[in-house]
Amino acid sequence: TVFSTKIITREVVLPAIKVHQIQAVIESNLSEYFPIELSDYKISHMLINTIRDGNNAGKHKVLVIAAEKVLLQGYEKLADEMGLNIMDIDYTGNSIIQAVRGSVGAGAVMAVKIEDESAIITIMKQGTMVMQRTVNYTLGRQDDSPVSAVEAIRTLVGTVIRVTDFYASNNDGDTIEQIYISGEGSKEDVSLEFMIEQTQLNCRLLDTVRGVTVTKKA
Repeated sequence: TVFSTKIITREVVLPAIKVHQIQAVIESNLSEYFPIELSDYKISHMLINTIRDGNNAGKHKVLVIAAEKVLLQGYEKLADEMGLNIMDIDYTGNSIIQAVRGSVGAGAVMAVKIEDESAIITIMKQGTMVMQRTVNYTLGRQDDSPVSAVEAIRTLVGTVIRVTDFYASNNDGDTIEQIYISGEGSKEDVSLEFMIEQTQLNCRLLDTVRGVTVTKKA
C-alpha cells in the first residue's frame, strides 16, 4: 500500500451507468480529470458510493487514481530482486478507509495520516467516504529542528480545522465526532497534543484496527 506524491486522485460523479461500465467511462474522460501526460500513468478507480436518493439517484461517486508508472515499476523491480511476486498494489487513501471503516458509527469521523511531507485527510460517515484531501507541508526533519516540526504540525492542524468547518457548512451543521491519527508523524507527541488543543475534538491514535489481530511485533 503506497503513499506517494507520484499518485494523484480526483473525486468525480458519473452518470447512472452499470458498475462494470465505470472504468470505460473514466478512460474516455481522463483528459478532463488530469492535466498530465497520461501515457506515464496507470489509472484505476475506487467506487465510493452510489447515490440512492434525490435528483442524483443512481449516479456513482468515484475516486479516480493515477499512479506514475515509474513508481509502480520500482516496486516491481524490488519484488523481483527479492524473488517475490506482487499480488496487488493499493493506494494508501483506500487503505485508510478500510482501516477506519470498522470504527465508524452513525456520526462522522476524520482520519489524518501524517507523513514527512504530506498528509491525507479523510472524512467518513456510516462506513462511506465523504471526502478525502491530500495536503502538503514538511515536518522539517532535514535539519532536526523542533521549531520547524512544530510549525508544520500547526499548519496541518489549521488545515484540519478548515476541513471540519467546510464539512459542517456543507452538511447542515453536522460535526466531526472523532479524529483518528496515524502515520509516521503521529509518533510526534506534539501532533496529538496540538490536534486535541486546537480542534477541541476527541482525538486518538489509530493503533488498532477492528477485525485485525496482531500476534507478533518486530
